[in-house]
Amino acid sequence: MVKRIVLAFLVMLGAVLGTILSGGGVAAQDGTPPIPTRRPITDNEVNRVSKNLYCPVCENLPLDVCPTEACVRWREEVRGLLAEGYSAEDIERHFAERFGMKAVGVPLDSVGQFLTMGLPFLLFGGAGVAIVIMLFLWQRRARLIPEDRGEMPLPTREDDHSYLAQLEADLRDE
Repeated sequence: MVKRIVLAFLVMLGAVLGTILSGGGVAAQDGTPPIPTRRPITDNEVNRVSKNLYCPVCENLPLDVCPTEACVRWREEVRGLLAEGYSAEDIERHFAERFGMKAVGVPLDSVGQFLTMGLPFLLFGGAGVAIVIMLFLWQRRARLIPEDRGEMPLPTREDDHSYLAQLEADLRDE
């Protein structure tokens, strides 16, 4: 049963790490600008992208709810970039280049994402594996100890005298 638990845990850990490390799609990096769209961009589309961006002026406030004038301008910039055909990832990268990683809330590089998102799962997974192994060893050790744990008789005074007599005889023989 413990082997099944360990196997299931390792499969789950592998699936989580595979998902984290696989990453998303890669945007075009050949330097060609995206094809502009000719449709109007709704506030919902702007807010969908803006909720993943953080105001560089206000602390820990998403761009979609920040009431400052700077954030209103930045939301309009997001609207313009969406109208030009940029994807949400492109816009996040654009804001990260202009204002730093604080603007997107999470690192954009895969190593930084792994360290902030994957490492805690890896540490918890390692602790879980260690606990399962310790439980397995503990259960195995419990099986090796005989079930009949009858009490051993206490030594009597006669046993002490015979032991001392044997010890003195052994010491004299040397």
